[in-house]
Amino acid sequence: MLSVNSDPAIVQSAAPKISVVIPVYNYGSFLPAALDSVLQQDDSALEIVVVDDGSSDDTAEVAMRWAARHPSRVRYYWQSNRGPGAARNNGAQRCFGDYLLFLDADDRMLPDALSHFRRAIAANPDADLICGGYRSVYRDGSSRTRPAPNVSPTKFQNFRRFVRGELCVCNGGAIMLRKRVIDALRYPETIRTSEDYVFFSQAIALFECVSFSDPVVAIFKHDASLRNNANALAAAGMQMVDLLFDSKVLPRDYFSLRPEVYSRWCLLVSRALLKHGDLVGAKKSYERAIKAYPLNLRLVGYLRKYIRATAKLWLKKIHRHRGRI
Repeated sequence: MLSVNSDPAIVQSAAPKISVVIPVYNYGSFLPAALDSVLQQDDSALEIVVVDDGSSDDTAEVAMRWAARHPSRVRYYWQSNRGPGAARNNGAQRCFGDYLLFLDADDRMLPDALSHFRRAIAANPDADLICGGYRSVYRDGSSRTRPAPNVSPTKFQNFRRFVRGELCVCNGGAIMLRKRVIDALRYPETIRTSEDYVFFSQAIALFECVSFSDPVVAIFKHDASLRNNANALAAAGMQMVDLLFDSKVLPRDYFSLRPEVYSRWCLLVSRALLKHGDLVGAKKSYERAIKAYPLNLRLVGYLRKYIRATAKLWLKKIHRHRGRI
C-alpha cells in the first residue's frame, strides 16, 4: 500500500471535521479539477483522501503532486484494482473526519458547498445524512440544477421514495454522512456499478436524513462514466438487488419493495441497452421488469420504448425473410 502524507496534522477547530474521499480510476485528466474544487472551499477543518484504484494512467503522479503541494490537507493511497466500492471503503477507513463526503473524480464541488453543509449540520445536529441539490452538466455545456427534495418524516417513506426515484438525491458528492453511518455500513465490493445506489438505499433506510435545496456538486455526464455503461448495469443485475435486500441489514418489512426495485432495475437496464442499440437485450429486460412487477406497465415512457424496440425487431425479421425469397 502506497501512501503520501499518511500522518497529517489534524486541524484544531471547534467545528466538526469533514473528510472528502475521492476514489479514482484512470481519471488523471479529471482529478485536478475535482481536487481544486474541494481545496477552494472556505473550510479549515477539512481533509481530502484520494484512493487510486490501480490506475494505469497518470493518476498517481497527479495525486502525489497535489498531496505534495497541500501536505496538511491531501493524502493519497494506492490499491490494486478492486472497484469503486473497495476504493470508497478504503478511503473511509483512513479518514479522521466527523462527517464524510464521497466525491467522484470526474465531478466537482460547487463554491460554498461545505458552507451549505455546515449550516445544515448546525441546524440538524442529530441528522446522519445531509442531502443537498446538484447540477447536471452535459457534454454540450448545458446544465440543469436539481434541488434536493424535502425528505419524509419516516425512514421507510424515505427508502420507498428513494428506490422509486421520487427522492431524487445525488448518490455521491451531494450527500454528507456522519461517521457512524460508514462505521455501520460498507459499499458492496462485488459489483462495479451502482454500488453507491445499494449503499445509500440502506443508509436512507436506517438513518435520519435531512435535506436542503442549494446545489453543492456538479455532476459531469460523459460516455466514459460507469453511469452510462450498459454492460456494467446488466452485469450487476440480480446481484445488486440481493445486496440491497440483505436480511442482516434491512428490517423485514422493507422486503415488500423487493419486486418493485428489481423491476425498476430491469427497466433501467432496458433503457441503457436500447440506447446502445441492443434491441433484443432491451426487450428481454423490459419483459423481466413487467413479470416481476406488473404495475410498472403504468410507466408509459418505458412502455413506448418497448413497443418501438419490438416494432424494429419485427421489421428486421421481415426484411431478413424477404431477403431469402
